[in-house]
Amino acid sequence: MTIMPFRLFFALFTVALSPFAYGELNFAPTLSDGMVLQRNQPIVVWGSGLTTQTVTVNLGDETVSGVVDADGKWQVVFKAKAASNKPVSLVAASGAERVAIADILVGDVWFCAGQSNMALMLRRADNQDLAAANPGNAQIRFLNLSRSPFTKPIVGDAAAALAPTATNKKHFYKINGWYRCDTDNLNSLSAVAYWFAQSLQSELNVPVGLIVPPVGGSAAQAWVSRASIDADPQLQPILGRWIDDEPERLQLQLNPWLEANPGATFDQTPLHRHRPTTLFETAVSPMARHAIRGVIWYQGEQNAQNAIQAAWHEKSFPHIVRDFRQNWNQSYLPFYYVQLPAFDNELWPVFREQQRQFQQIPNTGMAVTIDLGEAKNIHPKNKLPVGQRLAKLALKHTYDYDLIASGPTPESASATEDGLVRLTFANVGDGLRSTAPEISEFEVAGADQSFAPAVAKITSRNSVIIYSENIVDPEYIRYAWAGFPRLLTLTNSEQLPAGPFQVPVDMVDQL
Repeated sequence: MTIMPFRLFFALFTVALSPFAYGELNFAPTLSDGMVLQRNQPIVVWGSGLTTQTVTVNLGDETVSGVVDADGKWQVVFKAKAASNKPVSLVAASGAERVAIADILVGDVWFCAGQSNMALMLRRADNQDLAAANPGNAQIRFLNLSRSPFTKPIVGDAAAALAPTATNKKHFYKINGWYRCDTDNLNSLSAVAYWFAQSLQSELNVPVGLIVPPVGGSAAQAWVSRASIDADPQLQPILGRWIDDEPERLQLQLNPWLEANPGATFDQTPLHRHRPTTLFETAVSPMARHAIRGVIWYQGEQNAQNAIQAAWHEKSFPHIVRDFRQNWNQSYLPFYYVQLPAFDNELWPVFREQQRQFQQIPNTGMAVTIDLGEAKNIHPKNKLPVGQRLAKLALKHTYDYDLIASGPTPESASATEDGLVRLTFANVGDGLRSTAPEISEFEVAGADQSFAPAVAKITSRNSVIIYSENIVDPEYIRYAWAGFPRLLTLTNSEQLPAGPFQVPVDMVDQL
């Protein structure tokens, strides 16, 4: 293990107090030993120093120079590099000062955001022993941006720390530095992010870096930029009413602040995990100079609590994708997200359908997890297949692997003369599969959309026939339309499950 120079260690250790110690040569707090740089993209390196001084920076055998500006900041850019698991060092010198970062790899970096199911650490998930035994862990590194839980009423010191000032936004996250996935650090990494990275690293044989800033309980609208809200008349009202639209339990945290600040404008409201723009400004925007390969996203439980929050999610999610892409200046930055798993909540089926429809956004992909939930636990522990399914999406759509990356998805539906419905699927691989002769969890409805139970049978490689004795003239079909469906048997030949959906009969090319 490389011993970090004391002064650099001290600078990183005290980052929670000051993002830069101006006048003293330093790298930015998010640049540290063990980091992974994005391959095949220009590499930006920046930091602080003494104003007007020249800073000479070496990355391996390449040298570039820059000048510290009037704000005490410097930045240099290195040429794009191919992937390499051979560690290199980054050294900056200015006058008599010298700082260094060691054990740097070049590979693919992924931004892993969302709420608590993305934040859930390996030590709290299943398959810890399997993760620890992975020989590729030395090639997986993560930058952990941690955030203290929101558990106190926002008054006194808590209110002062969450006032939306530029300084508080800089300190919203504690920057813990880059960690290697060794025995000491592995269990503090997001389980979903780890299994995603493990799948990629073992297949691509390149280092994988993870930037991991999820916040438990965060709302989708907190990850949207202010520019997007200002430009969208459908989103603009949220600035004035976000606190009014919060679930009742969160009013216990926010009401004391409201009582102490009557007539406050949006720009005075505290930096809460539900406050629109907060997490974009504190987690996404500051990472713009860290080149990345793509984004994985696991969020939705907070917005699926009620119809009001679900409506804000529907308006916010396309902006999240667009804002992330603009932040990294990549119009088609890959964005892969997790559809909510099974959970015993009657509002979740509609929310999952909303998520399914978002696949129409170009260069996105959705990992179905309907088979992985727990009826009464909103934080299911089996995260290995979640990460693996996200990795399959990346391997197929980002790395151009020839594979089946998702379960069966509805492709077309048509009514037969005898009142049956023929439904065809894409993404079936070698063919549809079921563990039972008759497939449950289907429902059909007439024009009134009053659904009745139905059964289905596989009739060809990619189609099923659906029948309900209660519906004579079917016009709609849905599948797995329950908070926690219990009889899921339909998969493809890769054993990836069909996800929930609702489609009209006579549907063609549905997603």
